[in-house]
This record gives sequence, C-alpha cells and structure tokens, in this order.
Amino acid sequence: MLCEICDQLSVEILLKLFIDSDAKLTKPYYRIPDGAWLPHHSSYEKLIASAKNGCEFCSEIWTASKLPRQHYRQGDGDKERDFDSVEKVLRSKGLEDDSEKTQLEICITSSRISSVESNRRMDALVVRVGKGTYDFDLILEFKLTCPREENIQLQGYRIGRYDISPDLGSDANFKLATSWLSVCHQNHQETCVPIEPTTLPDRVLDVADFRDSKDLRLLETGGIKDLYLTLSHSWGDPAGVLKTTTQNLPQMLECIEFSAMPNTFQDAVTITRKLGYRYLWIDSLCILQDSREDWEIASAKMGSIYKGSALTIAAAASTSSSGNLIHVYEQAPVTILHNALRIDANSDSHRPLSIRRKDRHEDQLVNGTVESQLATRGWTLQERYLSERILHYGKRQLYWECRGHICAADGDEPDEYNEDLFRRWHYGPLDNQNSTTNPTTTNITPSKYRELCLTWYSILAQYSKRNLSVASDKLPALSGVAAQFARMTCDRYVHGLWERDLIYGLLWRCKKPKNSRRPREYRAPTWSWAALDAEIDLESSFKDVVPGTLHDAEVIDWDVRLAGRDPFGCVEGGHITLSGYSWPFLKIDGDISKAGLKPKPFFGHPIFDVASEGNSGDMADAYFDAANQRFVCGWNQSDASETPGIQAEHLTLFLVCMIRTGGYPLGFAGEKLPGPEEMDTPHITRRSDYGALILRAVDMDKAIYEREIPLGALLIRNDAVNLHGGANSSAEMDRSVNRYLSKSSGIAGHLINLFVFAWDFGLFILNIITPSRKPGHVVPAHAAGHSLNWPEYIPPKDGDSRSACPMLNAMANHGILPHDGKNITFKDMNVKIRQTFNFAPTFCFFVPKFAADFLDRSYWSGHFDLAELSLHNAIEHDASLTRQDAALVPDQSKPDLKLVQDLLEAATGTMPDGSPRLTIPDLSRALSKRRVDAKRTNKDYSEDFFHNVFGSSNSSTMLTLFGGSIADLTPMLTEERFSENWEPRVRSRFGLTMAKFNGTVIRVERGVDTKSIVQAEGEA
Repeated sequence: MLCEICDQLSVEILLKLFIDSDAKLTKPYYRIPDGAWLPHHSSYEKLIASAKNGCEFCSEIWTASKLPRQHYRQGDGDKERDFDSVEKVLRSKGLEDDSEKTQLEICITSSRISSVESNRRMDALVVRVGKGTYDFDLILEFKLTCPREENIQLQGYRIGRYDISPDLGSDANFKLATSWLSVCHQNHQETCVPIEPTTLPDRVLDVADFRDSKDLRLLETGGIKDLYLTLSHSWGDPAGVLKTTTQNLPQMLECIEFSAMPNTFQDAVTITRKLGYRYLWIDSLCILQDSREDWEIASAKMGSIYKGSALTIAAAASTSSSGNLIHVYEQAPVTILHNALRIDANSDSHRPLSIRRKDRHEDQLVNGTVESQLATRGWTLQERYLSERILHYGKRQLYWECRGHICAADGDEPDEYNEDLFRRWHYGPLDNQNSTTNPTTTNITPSKYRELCLTWYSILAQYSKRNLSVASDKLPALSGVAAQFARMTCDRYVHGLWERDLIYGLLWRCKKPKNSRRPREYRAPTWSWAALDAEIDLESSFKDVVPGTLHDAEVIDWDVRLAGRDPFGCVEGGHITLSGYSWPFLKIDGDISKAGLKPKPFFGHPIFDVASEGNSGDMADAYFDAANQRFVCGWNQSDASETPGIQAEHLTLFLVCMIRTGGYPLGFAGEKLPGPEEMDTPHITRRSDYGALILRAVDMDKAIYEREIPLGALLIRNDAVNLHGGANSSAEMDRSVNRYLSKSSGIAGHLINLFVFAWDFGLFILNIITPSRKPGHVVPAHAAGHSLNWPEYIPPKDGDSRSACPMLNAMANHGILPHDGKNITFKDMNVKIRQTFNFAPTFCFFVPKFAADFLDRSYWSGHFDLAELSLHNAIEHDASLTRQDAALVPDQSKPDLKLVQDLLEAATGTMPDGSPRLTIPDLSRALSKRRVDAKRTNKDYSEDFFHNVFGSSNSSTMLTLFGGSIADLTPMLTEERFSENWEPRVRSRFGLTMAKFNGTVIRVERGVDTKSIVQAEGEA
C-alpha cells in the first residue's frame, strides 16, 4: 500500500525536474539544485503518520531515518561525515515536531561518483529532510532495481540497476556469464583476441563426464589444440591446497575425486562445465609441485598460459582454496518494495521498479575487482594483466572484464572517475598495440619506448604492494609480463630492469623504508628492486629525465647469472659496471647537529632502502661539507637515534643523471648548465634535480660497491671519481638567486633568500617522495579547520581592517586572524597561513617577509593591519581579477562582484563530479581581458613584469588551493568565506612549495595574450 503522495511518484516527473534544473551536470547527492527536488510530505511528523497508516514507502523512509547514516553537507562536493540517525539529529535540534523545518523532498539521481550526464544511469532515490535547516543535508538513499529483461530507458537514461540473484551458482548467473562470453566473441573483434583453439598447456584438467560421476582427471596434452579456461586464486595455507607431485601423478592422471578437491577447485570445475568447456588449468594441479625443473618450465610459460585461455575464472573474494566461488550472498534483512515506482506519470503505467534501502557494505565494481582480496597476491597481477577475459566471482555478484567491456551483474560500469583506474590495472604494456605483431626496435620510437618504460615502472609500483607466500618468487611471479614487454621492445631484461633504460631504472626508491625488509636468502643484486620486500616507486620521481648531459653515468657492461631456465625468472648473481662521477658521502646514524660538523648548503633528502636501526625517520638531510669536499647526511633531532654517541659510516655518492624539476622557485634564472664546450665536468646546482645512488664499498681496491644494503654489487671505474662542485657551485647559486625578487638589502638579506630557496627546493623533493596527507587531515590537528570544522563566519563590520587579498580577509572573517584585522604580527601570519592553506613553511615565510620589507618593518617584531597590505603596486596591483584598480576605487577591502561573476562564468573545465572548474587557459584569458580593460579605463594604469607575475600568482591560488572549483571559489571570492567542509586541494606532506606553485604561475602567465584580445575587439 502506498499513500497518495508516494503513489503519484514517477520516474518521468522526477527525471524532468532533474534535467530542467541542470542537476545532470553535478555530482550525485551534492550541490543538487533545489529545482531538482520534488516536495514529499510537508513535515517529518506527517511522514510518521503516513507510515503508521500503512504506506510502505513512508515506512521505509521512517525506518531508514532511525538508522545511523552518512549525512552529506550541503554544498560540499567530496566529503561526507558520520552523524547519528536522521531522527536523532532532529531530536537533538528540537525539530522533530517542527513542521516548518522538516519538509521532506525527493529526487532521482545516480549512485556513481562521476556526473550523471557522463554516466547516463539513474539508479537512486534520495530523500532530503529539512532543506537548508542545518549546516548539512540530512540524506537517506534508496536503490532502484528492475528485472534485466525490462532494460528501462527514458529520455536517454537507463533507469535502475538490474535485479541480481544472490545465488552465484544460479541458472540466471550462468546465463549472464554465457552471454558476456558470447558478446565478447561476436562483437569485440576490434578489441579482443578471438576465442579459438590454441595449443593446450602441458597438463590440463579434463572435466568432461567421467565414470558417470563428478570426478575428473589430469591430462598430459602432448601439444594438442583446443579451448581451455584458467583459474586465478589465492592459495592460502599451502598445506591445505590439493597438489600434483611426482609421487601422485599416475593417480591424478587416472582419476581425481571431485569430493576430495577444495571448495575453490570444485566450483571452478563446475563453472567450466556449466559454461560448456572441457579443459581447465589450475596451477597446483597442473604443475608438479615437488619438481623444481617442472616448476621452472611452467613458470616460464605462465604468462602465455593465461593469455591463451578463453577465460580466466577469478576467485575475487576468496582468501584460500577452501573458499567458495559459488555461494549464496547473505545480506542483512531489508525490505524490498516491489513494483513501487511507475515509469510514466500516467496512473495506469507499468511499475517494474523496486525500491530498497542501500547497503553501504555491498561490494561494487571497484572493490569487487581492482581492490578485491585476490588483488593483494603477487602472482595474480600478471594473471590479471595477461588474461584476455576474466569472470570475477565476488562476494555479492559476478563481474566481467575484457578489453571491450567492463561491468557488474547489476549493470554497474566504470565511469569517468574510475575508467583510467580499470584500464591501468587491467591492461599490460602490450595492450596499446596489436599483440599479434612482432615489433623490432626500429619501429619503437624513443618517446614510445619511454612511455612503455613508465608503464613498466607503474606495474612495478603496483606489484611491490602485493604479497608472496614464497619469497623467491619475486621475479618469477612477474616473468610473464616481463616476457611480453621484451617481445614488444626487443629489449633485454636485467634483474627486473631494462637495458636501454638501465641508468634511470637504477633510481628506484623505497616508499616506506621503515617497512622495508631484505630476504634472508639471495634473490637479486642490491641494485635491483627485487632484492627487497618493499613498496617501491620510480615513475613519479624520474619521468622528466634530461638525456645526454654531462651528469649521465655510462653503463660499461653488465651480466645476469640465471638460476634456472626462465630468462625472466630467478637469478643467482650479476653485476653492472658504470662510469660516472662520485663524491665521498658520510652517513651519520644519529643527530647530525652533534657531530661537530658545519656542512652547507642543504642539498636534499637521501632515502635509504632500509631505515637505519634506531631511527624512526625514513629520510635523512643531506648537506655539502665544502671544507672536506664531501656530502654529509644524518637525522634531525626529532628523528635521531637514541644510541649513545655518533655512529658514522663512509659511503659513496654516485651521480646517475640530471632530472628536470618542472618548476623553479620564482626568480631562479634557469640558465642551462655549463656544457662540454664550457668545461670538462658538470656543476651541481639547485636549479635542477639529480638522481644518485648511495653505495657501500665491498672491495675498495677493486672499486666494487653495493647499493646501501648487502648483496649484489656495483662496479665503478677508478678514473671517474671527481665531480666539479664545492665552493664554485655554491657561488654559482648565489649569483643566480641574488638577481631576483628580494627587496632586502645587504648580505644578510641575500643569505636569507638563498636559504629560503634552498629550503624550498628540499621540501619540493620531499613532497615527491613522501605520502600525501589524507583527505580531512590537511589542516593540522591543533589548528582551526582541522577535520573540516571551520570557525563561524562573521562578516566584517565598520571599522574592521581588510586587504585586497580574499584569502587573508576570509581568515579574519572566520577568526583565524584577529577579526578586526589589526595588530597582526608577521610571524603569526606565517603560522596561520601555513596551517590554513597548507603552504610550505618556505612560502609562508617568504610572503610575510616580503610584506614586512615593503612596509619597511621588522619581520621578527613588526605588526600590521590588513588594510596596509593594499599598498599600491606591492601585493595589490592593477588589473586584479576581483578588484577594480586602486586609482578608480581606492578602498580595496571589498571585491567587485561584477568582475568576480565574469571570472566565474568564464570557467570551461569540469571537476570529476561534472561541476564547473576554472582552468589555466581560463585564467590566462581572464587576465588578458582584464589587462586590456584596465589599460583602457585607468589613466594611471601601471604594468611591469613583476606585477604581471604577481597577478598570475594571485590567480594561480584559485587552481592550486581550490582546484579551480567554482563551488568553492564562489563563497571565497564573493563573501570571502570558506565553503562548508572545504579544505586545501594541496595535500603534499610539506605543503605547497614555491617551486611547485611557480610551475602553475608560469603556465598562467605564459598563456596571457593581450594582443589577441585587442585584435579580436578590433575585428568585432
């Protein structure tokens, strides 16, 4: 039974409201315009009365309102917070019986992360209680489902998810799997390898009817051709896995009792039979587990075995071979309102849609495949990459993956947000070219080869996060992908790296040295990532290499000593001989400040493969000791070892290559480094990044070294030991810094600036190699705005001091700075800016110091009012995007709303949720128009390079801190307040550095083109 209001609900009405309100361009649940909501009961009290009178939908809404839920803040595009049930919130606010503030509304939308417009599926009803009454929306969510055969579509949208059978072994699920296979075979000729007979693996399971029972047998194929399936699964405890050995091989060839097989294997056999196939390959049964020779042969073929199968069955939710693929999903009891929602507004229209509360613990497409239990195992990465088709058996439903289609049984498909994620995880390095070709090095361009290498490093990063039951499988478990990469590039494999990219491949690093472990038995040389059990990374740090400089080391020779037949498998040794430049390197395990050394300048942060015993920090600080012509590194006081005394070790820093930084601190010259025609050896300066290895001497007489941990060796020629640097390179840096920006006078001012730029560069490197802050925790725990809780916004009153900077004004409006905007210290502004916006400490020092300089006050003891920062042509400048020029409007404390509106409406980009976003070209165009207009209307208009760059800097904060989000920028630029639940988009561990920020500034300023604006106006 439905009440009159619920009975009149229809997809047609709800969809029309949604489309007419432009809600289709927004993220589901968030920022949905009021026009998309259809009024429901006028109060919570009336909802309860309707439920008690027997309305099934009202009863479900009432039931949902009494359950703990996630409630989304109004206007927030990304965040959600835990609150008590809707009813408890209403009671706490004293609004349960307040009919004026508990209006219910309902809308239809999509449950996907991306915008509805891109997803084109409506599968959720959202009920809102009390519009605008709280600082968050009270939201209840319901799923829409329909029978698969209905396939409801309306106005270009698919309506509802499909009903699914909770029994993964039901006829309906097998019919679905069969249809997926058929569609792939018949319709995906351009994307998928056809399903056709191929040479069977050496052994397969023959699952055809056998002795009128479910029993099966192992078959030695002898090279015959046919179709077969493969199983990808987690072994769990190896003792519980059924195996074939040299002893039981005759018995397995005769008969394998179905009932003796573990659950995973039984289900895989059943699936194979149900899908109409005869042969199945399972690793533990088709490889002799006690024969090293047989294992090596099969391991070398593993990639081709999975690639050649018609289908891989993936036990996605099972943690061991005892887990079931075929099972009945037991979900929490929930009421399903069958035939509860009609499609058309016509009262006689068909009602195929069902409504039920959404279970947030249901596995979805991402966590059912990419983030499944199976995806934590090392061997299964190549099984996934190399399989042409995969049928995943998840916890709740089936999932399908092939090159032409990715979907779930309930109809869920990857959206824009997750499409790249799936492609990156599913496809290996050969997938961007026809796998049937046999390319040679002549048709692989350098840029293409570089792209493939970056793909390889991305695969390594994913692989290194996974677990292996047998430590020695580190290289064999990836051998199939390596073999495919070799066929693609005709390159040679060097212990997990590639000959043509060996110089840069050597620069892999451990992301978490504290968690890094070295195996007890030899597995690979120390210069190979395979020598460690650790999460490694290379791609993010070294993708922008600068080839052909004097800094490049040269590979003289190398060798690999294999431990078996597989050229991509286990090794027993190897070496590399390199020629390059090296420096003495003193590593101090302890507090470097207690070592009695005064090294300078600061040069960066070495990352060791394994954290030193007693030191909690992953990274050390590196300095140059000019007096002794060496690098020195150690830990600062907070991370230092508590062991008594200073423990020092003499190592070697070996320079590998130069790497482009991508963004210099504002004012750095950026001249090219001296080349061969200018000097015989290169300078090291902090205008560029460098990749280097830290080595320990194994045999100093023979110049044999190892990479910071024992095992393996690196050989360095004795005639390549000196690198030009020391005092000369320091002077080089002094000259380039002192030309720019600083208004401080004297040596002290120059030294401060030099220190800040050097410090900033160090933080820039640190941000690259350290994990980012987690969403919701960008602002420190002790600071205003932590956990997205900003102080109350209070507009300025008469007499309050405000500046031309919206963000500083917002800090005062929220009480982070004094609300009156007066008597602020420069040091306090430094701290507050850093906490609020996650600027790097260098940035937060440099800007207040700059302000103190132009106000002619002491940074260390001076005070100022916000209005004083509006001094013309200091921080304030003509052609602002939010203020009229000071010559026209002297009071710079308030924004010009017309200018702000023009800026916001010029946005052409979109956020991941589909909402509008300002882009770099948008800001460049806006600055171009603004400068042309300002020059025309302001007779006192002034412009120079410095102020133009400062204007681009102010504009760039809209991109770096706000991500260009119009939803977040609107309250900031119009009211000068933080939007609810906003936090800085910069999540770097050490904050936004000047080096990083100015990469954006340069791009914005470079795009400014006033001439084209003038020309266009003239043509008009």
